[in-house]
Amino acid sequence: METEIKELEHQIELKVTLPTEQVDAAIQKTLRRLSERVNIAGFRRGKAPLGMVRTHVGEERLREDALELLVDESLEEAYHQRDIQPLFAPKLDIEQFEQGKALIYKVVIDPWPKLDLPDVAEVDVRVDPVRVGDEDTEKALERLRESYAEYSPKEGSAGTGDAVALHWRLSEKDPWRTDLIELGKEALAPGFDEKVQGIQAGEEREFVLPVQEQEMTFFVQAMEIKGKHLPELDDSLAQKLGADTLGGLKEKIRTELLTESQRRHDQKLRDEIMLHYLERIPVTFSAHAEQRALDSYVESFEERLAKSGRTLENFLRDLNLTEEDWREKIARPQAVQLLKEQIVLDLFADRKQIAADENETAKIQREGKSPSDRRSAYNALRRTKALDLLIEEWNNGRQPVNEQEEN
Repeated sequence: METEIKELEHQIELKVTLPTEQVDAAIQKTLRRLSERVNIAGFRRGKAPLGMVRTHVGEERLREDALELLVDESLEEAYHQRDIQPLFAPKLDIEQFEQGKALIYKVVIDPWPKLDLPDVAEVDVRVDPVRVGDEDTEKALERLRESYAEYSPKEGSAGTGDAVALHWRLSEKDPWRTDLIELGKEALAPGFDEKVQGIQAGEEREFVLPVQEQEMTFFVQAMEIKGKHLPELDDSLAQKLGADTLGGLKEKIRTELLTESQRRHDQKLRDEIMLHYLERIPVTFSAHAEQRALDSYVESFEERLAKSGRTLENFLRDLNLTEEDWREKIARPQAVQLLKEQIVLDLFADRKQIAADENETAKIQREGKSPSDRRSAYNALRRTKALDLLIEEWNNGRQPVNEQEEN
């Protein structure tokens, strides 16, 4: 096998030539494999003459299978010879392939970037400490109280605190949506409640509001006006919410707020450390690599939407964005950033020799539906472990600074 390599911007072009003997041998090997898979009348599998097998399966099938065998085996060898690790499956261009001649093909490869990872302790991140005060507890208690509010029909027009059962849509072509809107909470869009103030049952209104920096026309139809009635803040309400007394309920709420605030604090800290760490690692990608990353991101995003019963079309309509604008202005930067993060975490995992333990590996094997699923799960686990270790190293490296600050 002969290989020629050419350096491109962000990519590598690899030209591979396989000798005639190797091509002919691969075709014969493919024929033997096919003979063991196909049924030919009058012969047991694997016993039919290879010429008959060739006629039965056809030249196109034989060509495709033999080519796949040759390319797969030779590419692995070429990667090893040239110390190449591809980021994605490469683009393949066959220049010559037929029996009795050498196979010549080219691949354009996006290689894994060779990066120097800086010391994560050098990353300077400040995240506000966790604080939960009496005011936070009272606000959370009021939200719980609101969840037990009761509504009853009301005569006249709607005011702040009242709930309006209405149909609404953003275009005369859109289907009507139905919601119970409490005036004063700005649940739909800033300024919406003010436009609906004073509306009466059966009344229709049309008005324009800025949404996502664009002017949008709302069509609304009020069906019913309802007054709101809140329960008393007492032990009876506390018992409905799992506490013996109102004081016990407040303490329970405060504990839950502290737990949730700590969780958000830790997650924000992780996000900020990773963001600033990536900023210290310069890496760019080819247009092909960016497109592959974008396609994968969009596919995953649509799967997440589907789990919640939504489609990308619905999502974009709510944001009043075209798919092209969303892909280029929002999805592409996020996809490229995610690709960079995965590369850095994979490299960090390699250098720290991070791997799944026996129990984790067994779980992946049990739950993986296909080799691809299992490989994805394994890589995701390694990246999670790498990020955990990265955060641990940041904390260890920053500890002296924190102690000095406290003193």
